[in-house]
Amino acid sequence: MNYVRFCLITWISLLASAESFAQVTLPEGISVYAGGTLDFTSFCTVSGGSVVAGGDVTHGGGSLIVDEIYGAGGFSADDAAFQDTFGPFFFNGDISDLGGPGSVLDGPVTSAQGDIVFLTPASTTINGDVTAAGDVTFDFEFGTINGNVIAGGTTNITALVIGTISQATSSITPFTLQLLPAGRSLTAGTDDITLESFEDIELAPGTYGTLNFASGNSVTFTAGRYIFEDIISDFSLNVLNFDTTAGNIELFVAADNFAFDNLIQAIDGDSLFVGSDVPDPQLSNNILLEAAGNLTIGTEFYGTAFAPNGDVTIENFSTITGRVFAGGNVTVGNLDITTVGDVVIIPTTDLLGDANQDGVVNFLDLAPFIAALASNTYSAEADCNQDGVLNFLDIVSFISILTGR
Repeated sequence: MNYVRFCLITWISLLASAESFAQVTLPEGISVYAGGTLDFTSFCTVSGGSVVAGGDVTHGGGSLIVDEIYGAGGFSADDAAFQDTFGPFFFNGDISDLGGPGSVLDGPVTSAQGDIVFLTPASTTINGDVTAAGDVTFDFEFGTINGNVIAGGTTNITALVIGTISQATSSITPFTLQLLPAGRSLTAGTDDITLESFEDIELAPGTYGTLNFASGNSVTFTAGRYIFEDIISDFSLNVLNFDTTAGNIELFVAADNFAFDNLIQAIDGDSLFVGSDVPDPQLSNNILLEAAGNLTIGTEFYGTAFAPNGDVTIENFSTITGRVFAGGNVTVGNLDITTVGDVVIIPTTDLLGDANQDGVVNFLDLAPFIAALASNTYSAEADCNQDGVLNFLDIVSFISILTGR
């Protein structure tokens, strides 16, 4: 091994160790993740995974149906907002105005550090235990608690309680939000793409400036990673097609505020448009949209939306098939969010060592190779010794490919 190769291997090893915190692996079993506050503004159904928040959760109107929900803050709702759950309803802070006429909370309801107040008058049914570090209030005789009531403070309950009512001062372990991985801070290119009306193109994976749609356009992405400064569409019938037949697709947008709006998303040619064939929901696991800053979704979306350093706003009627992760606050409009399976985002390519997926192996692949090595996530193009595992054993093979040996 000559001196240059030795220095390269040593340098890559040190950098990979130093950057080992930069992982892209996302928490599993979660449909909606808010590092800050979470605001449901209207009717919403979230199924297939948990709803979690690092701050307060509010519900401003209509019905909210979730599998299970956890928050490090408290929960509050307007009088005309009703909730149904199939699993735990757990918050560290106060829970106020919970339930509604005909609402059913199948799992336990818990406030680890505060009070619980059920909406009155409302015939809410709770099928699990109700536990609070503070007071529990359910002052409506047509409500039902089929489990037990345990309060560290006082109880004011005229609802029917099938179980027991007791006072307990033992501490409740609070909810702790799992931290998101850091964003990747990928650098966009400087060459913009500006389309003419009715122009259709297919883009290879790579680094670009801003993608500017005109009208009646169709742009197709194939397996690999795309990095844009921004994507702008002012015409609502433009199509962005994600062709996942050859592998998964990562889309990174570097803009401070990115709006995935005025676009019709298509998956393998099946458009998310009224009257079109519905794509296989499992394909949502093949697409990752990462925003460097704030992200707004204003159209139907298949995939995992990831904004580790910003807020996410999902506008009314923007049905999501996939997951939503925000390091900041999340605002959810009138829509449904459905999660299918686990998050598996594995970029694929046939060119070993092409870590930035631009079709060429050169020194521009050094930083992406280091990031892949440090991420603990398998990457086919970085598995240079082709042993099915991505680790430090791939460094020598990568250097050999890079130097043409």
